Amino acid sequence: MIRVHVITPSRAEARVEHAQFREYLASQERRFELVLGYSDAQPIAANRNRIALKFLTDKRANYLLMIDSDQAPAFNPLDYVGNDLDILGFPCPTWRANSKEPLIWFPEPPADEGVKGVLAVTTGCILIARRVLEHPDMRHPFADEWDEDGLKSEGEDITFCQRAKAVGFGVWCAMDRPVTHIKTIELITLWQYIHKIGRFAEG
Repeated sequence: MIRVHVITPSRAEARVEHAQFREYLASQERRFELVLGYSDAQPIAANRNRIALKFLTDKRANYLLMIDSDQAPAFNPLDYVGNDLDILGFPCPTWRANSKEPLIWFPEPPADEGVKGVLAVTTGCILIARRVLEHPDMRHPFADEWDEDGLKSEGEDITFCQRAKAVGFGVWCAMDRPVTHIKTIELITLWQYIHKIGRFAEG
């Protein structure tokens, strides 16, 4: 039976919606042998590397599914295990309050395209085949990049995908399966953004 590690990188807390999704997998998923777990370490890139190392020590494990503690898919990402893709992610909305455009999609907005090859995907909800993490050039696969001023120039999701593509792996996104990304935001900032783009409802 295919064995899948389903691991949550956590900062010692998880959204209720995320916990409910994990409970659904634990009680309803019968196609695969699941290893469910949490990993609490900082910084996040180091935590993901810890998860990858532990996954590789399980010689029977075939796929790693990482889902952040503030995400709760309204679908089952394990439905894509049969596609046997190297790396598969899902469109994810992100709120960046101090940016010119605070609400963005990564890698791009959802569409009815199904599975599509992309340059990079978020690691917030990502399905990775064992062969990717076993590759010698993918040792400690997650790492932020920093510029000459000590400022982060790329996150661990982008660099992971770049390295994987450089050694020949494919990076894919299920464009019609956006992931719920649950955040607490300051409402004045939200009001200012909605007002700026003119999307108040009339009436």
